[in-house]
Amino acid sequence: MLVCFGYILGNAPAVVAASLGSHALDEVGTLGSLFGTVGAVLRSYGMTGAAVSAWLCERRDLKAFKPLWQLAVLNVDERFALDPSGCGRRVNVRFTLHRWVVEILDGMRVLRAWSSAEAAETIRRHVHASPLPLSAAERQAVITAAVLRDAHLRLQAARGADGSSRPAPPLPPDATFLALPGEDTAASDERARLLLVAAHLNHPLTDSSLAELRTTSPSTAGRPPASAR
Repeated sequence: MLVCFGYILGNAPAVVAASLGSHALDEVGTLGSLFGTVGAVLRSYGMTGAAVSAWLCERRDLKAFKPLWQLAVLNVDERFALDPSGCGRRVNVRFTLHRWVVEILDGMRVLRAWSSAEAAETIRRHVHASPLPLSAAERQAVITAAVLRDAHLRLQAARGADGSSRPAPPLPPDATFLALPGEDTAASDERARLLLVAAHLNHPLTDSSLAELRTTSPSTAGRPPASAR
């Protein structure tokens, strides 16, 4: 707006002088018009720049979410997805982003029924013993990602044993549910938490946690409990 004020300062005296028959300040009026043009560009950026930046940020988040969405939604139960093809993310980005957060949480609630407390404890010990310089939030994300991947393997093994092609997952082995790290996160912070989980889904520490789980419990890692077979 200060730049736009230059338009007034340049044109007002030129207009007054021209009305009195003098054109000595015409060049000052031209300079004022330049200020007006620059001010219009800046105003346009101020109105649209924030919206475009937010849209680009949401597109980046959708791209980052995709591996977790595929694992927790498409590979669990496609019926959780409003648009399993994912085409809507190219148009209505914000709506798709909000939907994906809800769908991922729904899928995680199913996967936690296929989690093992023993497996989760093995993963947790391995992560906390790692010398990698990770923050507490990052270590929590690694634990969550490893538990989800292990639960997914158990679910897939149960599907293979069941031989069913139904879109719905088979019944979980029992009625007990393992609480996943971060389940008490406030709704306003879920997007950030899930983005961190998605970013660590294929982290080296996540892979080494699953490898440690297979080493310590080779007979149960990635397999459904006997009650589910």
